[in-house]
Amino acid sequence: MDTFLTVIFYFSIFLIAYNYLIYPLGIIIAAKIKPLEHHIYLEDEDLPGICLVIPAISDFDAIEKKIKNTLRLYYPDNKLMILTVSNKNDIKAQDFLSEYKKQGIINFKKSNLTNYYQALNIGAKLARADVVVFSDIHNDFNDMVLVKLARHFKDPEIGAVTGVRNIYESRTKQSSEGDRLYWEYESSIKHAQSQLGSVTAAAGEILAIRRELYKPVPDNTINFDSAITFNLVKSGYRVIADRDAISLKETSKDIVDLFNEQSLKARGGFQTLFREFEFLFPPKTWFAFSFLSHKVIRWFIPFMLIILFVISIIQFDNGFMKLFLAAQILFYALTGFGWYFRKKIQLPMITNISTYFVVMNLAVLTGFFRFLFRR
Repeated sequence: MDTFLTVIFYFSIFLIAYNYLIYPLGIIIAAKIKPLEHHIYLEDEDLPGICLVIPAISDFDAIEKKIKNTLRLYYPDNKLMILTVSNKNDIKAQDFLSEYKKQGIINFKKSNLTNYYQALNIGAKLARADVVVFSDIHNDFNDMVLVKLARHFKDPEIGAVTGVRNIYESRTKQSSEGDRLYWEYESSIKHAQSQLGSVTAAAGEILAIRRELYKPVPDNTINFDSAITFNLVKSGYRVIADRDAISLKETSKDIVDLFNEQSLKARGGFQTLFREFEFLFPPKTWFAFSFLSHKVIRWFIPFMLIILFVISIIQFDNGFMKLFLAAQILFYALTGFGWYFRKKIQLPMITNISTYFVVMNLAVLTGFFRFLFRR
């Protein structure tokens, strides 16, 4: 029994180290040694026509901010269509959007529009361009983002291009430091994945796709960007990331908001795993291997952390286990300290990171049970 527990213990440590360190480091090195090349447009006149779709629903202040950001973006005028899809019943939003008709923004109104996915599906159907760019009203684009995304479509193997998320710096929001470091870490992984084939999941808030390849996402899909990625990869296309195409977003107001956001994403991740199980197991492609290494293992890390803690207690008579248990208790105590004082004092970086790590894993655990019980 002790031997079995010891094997499980060290295997769990290996999987955690593999997911956070070994796999990322391995693909970053591989991408530097032998990256896949593809053709890009070098001149503005060669760029494809694009339609930027903005789901203008739910939050008026965010809609206003998003429209003003959009009007600052650069793209050849004769090749850009800006389409907002809005709720016809939202009179305030309709009055605001009508003011921008003269500036070339087309507003499509639909009654009882309730979520972004409905708006994006409608926008993709209405788009009159070779490339559709999906956005979100809660993010800002850097000025050249449309050019950075569109330039890759010269290569017929490229089915979609996603950008990277960055977080506005904030000293007043407790999740800011952990959020920023996490997305910088994820961006490095996506860049390497992109150079070796395809990213494991596009970022739905900044995603360009060939209009002819877009398939409507079912209404009950939680992570629509993952669904788009799988559809394209299974059809033989690459989904790549451009690290110069930046989506800026405010960090969560409080780490509780971050918890809720990540819990929903984790629930969507388990939904994707269930739907794509036959494609992923056994992993016969580089994409399947990469998805398992990057995504699936991470979704099971909360269970591994529990296993490590329990085995440390069971084998407490072992000297190493005593030290390891003490280290875990200290780590979780540091997290508890960070949670309790998050709104009261400026916390050191190590405390922010430990709190962020634990909250993220608790969110994944919650997302798993919400998926399991369909809640």
